[in-house]
Amino acid sequence: MILRSKKVNYLAILLIGFISFGSFSQEEVNLVPNGSFENVQGKLKKLGCIENAEGWYSPTGVRADVYVPSKKSPEIDVPINIYGKEEAKEGSNYAGIVAFSYGNKVPRE
Repeated sequence: MILRSKKVNYLAILLIGFISFGSFSQEEVNLVPNGSFENVQGKLKKLGCIENAEGWYSPTGVRADVYVPSKKSPEIDVPINIYGKEEAKEGSNYAGIVAFSYGNKVPRE
């Protein structure tokens, strides 16, 4: 009787596993518009231009930064900019924020 109960438990776990696997194999839908920050309006010339990226805005008074390949503005250039060197994960643009500043010298975004 105990052996039969274990078989039923294993079967139930296996069935639940197949059902959960099937639910993850749905069609992929991107819920983040312009997630790679490729669609920007105008030429960016300084930090704090998140509003120029299509579908993005800043909820605080301090705006986030969008980094684009720019030879005229080295502070927002890709891959080397004012905060260091970083390649874009997808495309050529990316965004960044200041999450910590020693002694609050730079406002957080």
